[in-house]
Amino acid sequence: VFDPTVVYAESQNGGIVRYHARTGQTKGIKPPQREGERHRYNWSAPIVPSRHTGGTVYFAANHVFKSTDRGDSWTTISADLTRNINRNQLPMRGTVPPRDALGLHEGTAAFGNISAMSESPRRAGVLAVGTDDGVVAVTQNDGRTWTRVTSVAGVPDTTYVSGVQLSRHAEGTVYATFDGHRSNDMKPYVYRSTDYGRTWTSITGNLPALGPVQVLREHHRAANLLFVGTEFGVFFTVDGGVTWTPLQSGMPAGVPVWDLAIQERWNDLVVGTHGRGVYILDDLAPLEHLAAAKRAESAYLFPTRTEIAFQPNASRISGMGSTGFEGQNPEHGVRLAYLVNGVAEGTRATLEIVDASGRVIRELPAESKPGLYRPVWDMRVGAPLTGSVASASAPARGQGGGFGGFGGGFGGGARTYAAPPGSYTARLVLTPASGAPTVLTRRITLLPDPEQTMSVAQLQQLDAFRLEVVKFQRQVTEAQSSADSVVRTFNAVKTAATADSAKLTPALRTQLADVEKALATFTREIGSGMAGRAAQLAARAAAPPADDMEDENRGSSGAPDMSFSGRLGTLNGVIGASFPVSATQRTLLTTLRQELAVQQAVVARAKRDGIPALEGSLKAAGVKLP
Repeated sequence: VFDPTVVYAESQNGGIVRYHARTGQTKGIKPPQREGERHRYNWSAPIVPSRHTGGTVYFAANHVFKSTDRGDSWTTISADLTRNINRNQLPMRGTVPPRDALGLHEGTAAFGNISAMSESPRRAGVLAVGTDDGVVAVTQNDGRTWTRVTSVAGVPDTTYVSGVQLSRHAEGTVYATFDGHRSNDMKPYVYRSTDYGRTWTSITGNLPALGPVQVLREHHRAANLLFVGTEFGVFFTVDGGVTWTPLQSGMPAGVPVWDLAIQERWNDLVVGTHGRGVYILDDLAPLEHLAAAKRAESAYLFPTRTEIAFQPNASRISGMGSTGFEGQNPEHGVRLAYLVNGVAEGTRATLEIVDASGRVIRELPAESKPGLYRPVWDMRVGAPLTGSVASASAPARGQGGGFGGFGGGFGGGARTYAAPPGSYTARLVLTPASGAPTVLTRRITLLPDPEQTMSVAQLQQLDAFRLEVVKFQRQVTEAQSSADSVVRTFNAVKTAATADSAKLTPALRTQLADVEKALATFTREIGSGMAGRAAQLAARAAAPPADDMEDENRGSSGAPDMSFSGRLGTLNGVIGASFPVSATQRTLLTTLRQELAVQQAVVARAKRDGIPALEGSLKAAGVKLP
């Protein structure tokens, strides 16, 4: 049984332990040294938990050990696989140092040990090891027999084997990297065997001779996509080692990379540096399909990985203070990528997210210039379905916060909300000045958040209601804009009339006040997209509510804001919250729609009848209008 809570770790000289993350218990499981054996361990002796059989783990000194009970007992499955050289007889600086030389072998591991080990992802019992004295050995039968190679053409004798990797794509293929810096050899050495290690071919290619290679990893889907960690960063190849390219993606220049791991579930590359730093390159799809992308005639839209439509939980803290590890999180959303190879000048690019019904729910910025682009869809529904960002003006009440999410309250004025789990399509369209457009599509899958308590049906209902609310927000903004236009017209008329006040009869003053009161009622109740807080205060002064106490309580702490905007702010809670839609929320939306319609009718009457009639009366009285 595979148990992800079991962790193996070791200190120098083979001090391997088994740690249970669930219980916090630790047990020393170092293999005993049996009669006739003399164990020599690498400073970081290789540990390989089997991916084929739960509970099976391999460990190595100068011998290979196997356990089927998580290290409680061990079986030696190899002879000494090293050259077994007595390092006390090796010359240093041209001479053999005496045994009592000061600091001899201080701070080093015992020489003649297994420095690297790999289990085949394809078949159980196939293992490859490399030693610190230049031996590569492979077994196909779980250690009963070994193919042992002590000389690889092009690699200096006894060069340290820094890594071995059995292929998951081809039976018998194994990779090996060598590190000669201990002998002042800074060249990179990367080799491949296709016959279980019997013969080797260099795939070092154009790797720069700046420092040795420490590790190689093979992509789990693309057989020719390889990564190596060197003393000067990460390099990758998409042609199996013919050409290598430096992978410079937010990492410091020249950092020594001593370990690499590909998280297969998410297709991420995890980089471990000699300085104990960890870097993660999110989503390797652009590199995985780069060769195919380069062959595309005009452009290529890369496949997207499945993501979880999760809701960030801001209530959790680590509780570790300043002592914990921390780093930058990746952008929240679906990582898209497209390569533009070459299109006609003047070509217009659009990138859209389309839902299962065919609706365009989001437009993202797109480029038509040659290059590789990696935009992120934040998994939210937005323009054009919910209206453009530019049309989402900040509300007057509270200057953006009073509506509890309306306008600036949820994203700087952008009307967006979380998309529900389901199937979507990324659509890249390149439209030239003349001729047919190029349309490229990729499927996007959003999985439900495992911590989400709502069913998929409830999430879909919430999605539909959110869209209703956001569209109503746009309707409110458009009503405010329309009312602002009428108010501007009235203000111009009022200014002219006030400038010639001697001609204003009591009847004209009453007619003027009636129109102003009608418009002020809309501004006070619905809000203004033009004049802000000052206009609302003026509107309240012109048309105070019937209950002065109610007006004092509006927006005050501890008292419910029963104004139109206050109730709309309450309704906007569905934008960010993940709760099933309630009957109260549906009723509230219906009520607000009815109230908006009533207030719009008031403005419409003022525009259609009130202002023209006022203008006619003022002209008849001799008032000069603009």
